Amino acid sequence: MIQRFVYETIDSTNGEAFRLADNKGANLAPFLVLTQKQTAGRGRAGRKWESEDDGLYFSIYLRPSVTIDKAAMLTLVMAVAVAKALQRYIAIQEQTCKQATDGCESSLQILQTLGIKWPNDLVLNGKKIVGILTELRTDDRGYGVVIGVGVNTNQKTFPEELQDKATSLKREMGIPILGEVLLKYIEEIFLQEYTTFEKEGNLVFLKETYETLLINKDKVVRVLDPKGEYQGVAKGIDEVGQLLVETQDKEVQKVYAGEVSVRGLYGYVD
Repeated sequence: MIQRFVYETIDSTNGEAFRLADNKGANLAPFLVLTQKQTAGRGRAGRKWESEDDGLYFSIYLRPSVTIDKAAMLTLVMAVAVAKALQRYIAIQEQTCKQATDGCESSLQILQTLGIKWPNDLVLNGKKIVGILTELRTDDRGYGVVIGVGVNTNQKTFPEELQDKATSLKREMGIPILGEVLLKYIEEIFLQEYTTFEKEGNLVFLKETYETLLINKDKVVRVLDPKGEYQGVAKGIDEVGQLLVETQDKEVQKVYAGEVSVRGLYGYVD
């Protein structure tokens, strides 16, 4: 288990991770910032991340040995780690769920709905349950990376605008979620995957697992590219995590900087 800095409430775990690295020294890496609530949580592309009580919000600070151009792949590494941790947690809860009410006995069926929406969201039963935001900063020694993760664990309700877009583990399983246990699984699995990633320098080692979880796969996506929007069918990812999109003329485009929108997944375009 890596060193933890725990807060009841904080503005942003990503922001605090960078502050700690600046104030206490980057040689602390890796370390983890954990909070019960964020007041200024951030999502991808500057979006606000709703961070109410009863969720699991944390960031891991790293000093990767890979070159800076490979850092973006860490988002996919974390997505796989969180998915594996959720699979482990839900499977272990099977016996508890069988004795519970509120439909918890169907937890393993719920597990089959778990997937990754490229590149940084996890969904359950068609609704967002995890968001991941990776940020980096350079300094005179190289660079540092913060991977922020928000997991909807025990939330009972969501803001009106998110009612049909987000869910929580408790809502789906019908039992309280032990965030500390889930975090332990995530941390353990991520550090294993991260060690392999540093050795390999690419995502070949987890490509098959990622594509098995990829809900975009073989689905029509809309790519928001500065050069012009286009549609195609997502075919998977390449060795560096780019989404492979086959257009109508059968050309395969590699999507890296553009954003991908999936229609109908959460009942809205994201």
